[in-house]
Amino acid sequence: MKNTFLLFLPFFYLLSSCSSPNNQPAPATFETSLSNHLRAVQEKNFELLKSTVPDSGSFHLILPNGKMINRVEEFLDMHHEWFQESGWSMESRVLFSESGADFGHAIVESMLREPERNGKPYFHKMAISYVLKLQDGAWKVVADHASTIEKSD
Repeated sequence: MKNTFLLFLPFFYLLSSCSSPNNQPAPATFETSLSNHLRAVQEKNFELLKSTVPDSGSFHLILPNGKMINRVEEFLDMHHEWFQESGWSMESRVLFSESGADFGHAIVESMLREPERNGKPYFHKMAISYVLKLQDGAWKVVADHASTIEKSD
C-alpha cells in the first residue's frame, strides 16, 4: 500500500500544481492571453476574441487609416462584422513582448491577405502594438494600434 501511494504522489502533485486552491484552472498568463487574441483573429473566432478583452468600457483601437474606437462594444461590433466576411486571412508573429505585475505590451507583425481586391491579390503588412492589463485575475487586451508597413494597391 505504501509503495502504491508513493507511485501516485507525483501525479497528485502535478494535478494540484495545475489548479488554484479553489480547484479553478490557473489564470492565463500574459503570453497565453496575447496568443489567444491573435488566434481569435486568425480563426475568425468571435467568442474567443470576446474572452480576450474587457466585458465593457474603455478600449482604444487605432487603425492604420487613423480611425479610432474608444469602447470595447464598438471594437467587438466591428470585429463581429469583419469576421463574417470571407476571403481574408491574417497571420501574426510576436516581435517583442514585456509584462509586469499587472500591465504589459507587445509588438506584433501581421499580414492581412485577400485573394482578390479590385481584381488582383491584396496584402497589408502591419506593425500592431497591443496593451494588456491584468483585470480581476485575467489578462485583457485594452489597446490596439496598427500601423502600415507595406501594402499593395
